[in-house]
Order: sequence, then C-alpha cells, then structure tokens
Amino acid sequence: MTGESELLLWFRLAAQLGATVGELQERMSSLEFTYWQAFYGLEPFGFDTENWRMGMTCSTVANAAGPKRGGKAWRVEDFVPARKAEPAASQSIDDVRRVVAAMVGKPHG
Repeated sequence: MTGESELLLWFRLAAQLGATVGELQERMSSLEFTYWQAFYGLEPFGFDTENWRMGMTCSTVANAAGPKRGGKAWRVEDFVPARKAEPAASQSIDDVRRVVAAMVGKPHG
C-alpha cells in the first residue's frame, strides 16, 4: 500500500468507526492496522462501495419499473455519482500529512 492509500484507509476507518484519524492512530497498533489493510483488500468499504451498492439497488428497482427511453436497461452507473476528475495536486501527500499531524498535535515522521 502506498503512503497515500494508507492515509486514505485511515480516513475510511475513522469514518466507519466514528473516530478521528488522530484518535485511531493513538489507539490502534501497527499490527491491527496491518490487519485492517488486509481486510480492506478482501472486503472494500467506504463511500464508493456504499454508492455502488445503492446504485445496484436503484438499477434493480428501475428495471423492474421498465426500461429507459429507447428500451435500454438501467445500469448501476446510471445511479452512482460520477467522480469528478482530480484537480492537479497543489500539495504533496507529505504536505497533507504535515497539516493533519498539526491538526491532531502529532509530529510528522
């Protein structure tokens, strides 16, 4: 896992567990975080996954009600919000880490 994907997993875990990244990093051992990384690899979770699941439900219901104009079936993608193209990064991941570390009162390193 890259440093950027590790940071994203910390935020996904924080959202799922109702804690801040700083709180999790204080309470969670490196071994437990490694287990979470492996679990996420097997069973992805987070906003994108939930959006996809809801899109599956919506497309099923919509197809039960009838096809789109033109007779085509509704697809999951018709109901999942499109991700906006990522703007050119003005900050490096290290810059973001320093900001987050300052916010939670931990030294970067």
